[in-house]
Amino acid sequence: MSSSFHVTEIQRMRAIFNDLVGPAGPPGPIGRRGQMGEVGPKGQMGEVGPKGDPGDSVIHPLSDVMSRGNQASTTLDMSQNSIELCSGLSNDGGTLTIDASSVVFTKLPTTMDNTPTDANQLVTKSYVDAKTYVDTKTLGDVMSRGNHASTTLDMSQNSIELCSGLYNESRSLIIDASGGDVIIGSSNNSTTKIKGMLSFGNSHGSAGQVLLSGGANASPFWITPGIPTATDTLNMNQYSIASCSGLYLSLIHIS
Repeated sequence: MSSSFHVTEIQRMRAIFNDLVGPAGPPGPIGRRGQMGEVGPKGQMGEVGPKGDPGDSVIHPLSDVMSRGNQASTTLDMSQNSIELCSGLSNDGGTLTIDASSVVFTKLPTTMDNTPTDANQLVTKSYVDAKTYVDTKTLGDVMSRGNHASTTLDMSQNSIELCSGLYNESRSLIIDASGGDVIIGSSNNSTTKIKGMLSFGNSHGSAGQVLLSGGANASPFWITPGIPTATDTLNMNQYSIASCSGLYLSLIHIS
């Protein structure tokens, strides 16, 4: 069978098919959309997965934390602990408040308000311009704030001058040179007054007695004034007894 015959037969069979079926008509209209189906039942919950990694539980030091951020979000509570090796406390442009029942400076600052301090200087407050100054205070400045001593005053061999008096009300006042001399008097020959009772060697003496010197190396003592009874011969050494109203003895020898 040749190829031409095959083509012819195919064409003839198509012609017969077209006669029986007829040509294809135009496409019909699109049908109406169907209704949406119902929602299906809820699915079952899946199983809980395994616990995750807790991550790094190491407590980092403050230096590591502050290297990530050094701005506080609330007040730092030290719980009665100290802040040590601190180079400074500052609040640029604001007020820095240090508030406690008592503030203790263990060392005097080397500078105050950019003013260097020297040894034996005190810090004082000026109420005129509300600034703090460092000034060397006198004894008068210190005593104007309080004149009650808390320990013995050591004068280091210096004198107390222009003193109007030494008082110890209702108690003994002791002046003790501890081996040296006690000098009471006036260098310009003014009067030295002794008030009240006088006692020497814990003795006030008796009424009418006077003090008699005991010499250079002995304390004075109390005696009754007058001529004591003779204990030996009176040697007039060729002098007379004048204005004598009488001689009264049991036996008088005149030679």
